[in-house]
Amino acid sequence: MDYRSISEDDFSKYIDLMSIVLVTVTEIEKECLHERISPLPELTHILVVQKQFYTYYLGMLGKYAVCHVESRMGTSGAGASIMTVQQAIEFVKPVIIIMVGIAFGGDETKQRIGDVLVSELVVQYENIKIKRNKIECRGFRQMSSVLLFNRFTKPIGWSFSLTKTRKSKIIYGHLLSGEKLVDDKKYRDQLLKIFEPAIGGEMEGAGLVSVAHAYNKNWLVVKGICDFADGNKAVNKIKKQYLAARAAVDLCACVFTDMHTFQDLGVIPLKEEAKELSALLKLDQVLFADSTFNSYSASKEQYYLIREIDKKYNNILDSKSNIWSYGDSGLGKTCMTFRNLIHANKKVFVIDFSSVDTEDMLSVFDYMHGRLLDAANCEVQNKPNTLMKVMDMICETLNRFYSNTYLVMEEMPIGTGKENIFKHVFSMILKNSMQYPDSTVNFCFTSIGDPKESVLSIAEKIGEKIHFMEVSEWEESDMKLLLNIMLDAIKCKLSQEYFDALIKFSARNPRKLKTGLRDLVLFAQFKDQSFEASMHQYFENKFGHVK
Repeated sequence: MDYRSISEDDFSKYIDLMSIVLVTVTEIEKECLHERISPLPELTHILVVQKQFYTYYLGMLGKYAVCHVESRMGTSGAGASIMTVQQAIEFVKPVIIIMVGIAFGGDETKQRIGDVLVSELVVQYENIKIKRNKIECRGFRQMSSVLLFNRFTKPIGWSFSLTKTRKSKIIYGHLLSGEKLVDDKKYRDQLLKIFEPAIGGEMEGAGLVSVAHAYNKNWLVVKGICDFADGNKAVNKIKKQYLAARAAVDLCACVFTDMHTFQDLGVIPLKEEAKELSALLKLDQVLFADSTFNSYSASKEQYYLIREIDKKYNNILDSKSNIWSYGDSGLGKTCMTFRNLIHANKKVFVIDFSSVDTEDMLSVFDYMHGRLLDAANCEVQNKPNTLMKVMDMICETLNRFYSNTYLVMEEMPIGTGKENIFKHVFSMILKNSMQYPDSTVNFCFTSIGDPKESVLSIAEKIGEKIHFMEVSEWEESDMKLLLNIMLDAIKCKLSQEYFDALIKFSARNPRKLKTGLRDLVLFAQFKDQSFEASMHQYFENKFGHVK
């Protein structure tokens, strides 16, 4: 397998292709996965990009572009599955996350080494309450993606030979997940009794579940049985782990050969051969992904529509002020924020609040401080035990390592009961301006709700430190300009009636417009007919008769 290292800037050219992230843990799991991964179309190497503590591999599995990342063993701790999945989601922004690898089986009388466990739900078994003669489960039980579960438990034509006479079976059900490396039959049987009807267990799925659920991502755990946690783990250990990992990877590869398997999630396969494309709609897939982007990068500037609000945003940046943009979902707040910060040559550090529990303020700010230290390759010497102390340390860290940087806080929670986070963040901004009057650190926020309504009592004071900018529904003229930019990029023509239908469907929301165009192209690519005929059929199915 040949690899080629690329920069983060080069990675931005491929990010919109990476709808699927695959997570492994052990070196054997990685090796078995890479046996089946091939370079992206027209490339000769697997691409490798490094981001902070993680290495990402970009390639093809079956007909789909995938991004592979390795986690350390377990759920918590540096580099373990919680941090790995969270960083992958924030960096790659996938639709699907699949953890593939090895696990222990729960019943050696009905299961065999190399059978593949597929999670119907994951049960976190570490949190338990021990009472007299009784143990109660306090951990979560989380359902896997229903669509992914269906695809992996009903694959078309999958067959993986374990021996000359036996093939691997797919076993689905409740999968245990915890921090312990179990290799004791008595303890295993106790777990299986408490959490009946579990099919087996592993160590990283709970981390995947907690983060993927918080980010509303489709997820699944697919792992081959390498032992039965019965004290015999060391017997032929390497051979059994290779067999189990290859079985799990082979199931993934089979599912990934179906061109339609993820269609309902909007994930489009990358064709490896041009002959597979519709004869009348041959798209440059990278160009198509770039022109319909949801995440901005400098390489997509030509497809970004500059509007009046961008000019206002830049005027605020020129004044070196803090900015808060708010408005309904899908209106381009995040793209506008990153585009104009990058355009103004500002360094950016992102804190995503969409998955942060804001009930405990000390934990919130401790999380922020930890992220800043990790990125600066520093370790905290004395962990603060009060909110004011951790704010002081955040301000110190920002001004020490993050000069000329905008700290971007995405998806700030707004609404009833969320006032505390707003007030404490504002206190931190005041603290920074007072303690570091020459600071070149600024703050940038995005939220769906209007933040001023949550703190009317101090709105005027906040207005002195933060410029608020409402992002409204787009003008119809801007929507038409954006659609023309995307159509020109992919050299696609729509009749006026279909053009107007897409504009109407999008309801002045650019994300809906891009989704509608992607759906149209996806639909047309899989039809054995002319693009015009496919387009007519798509609009009839979507909107009824178009006038």
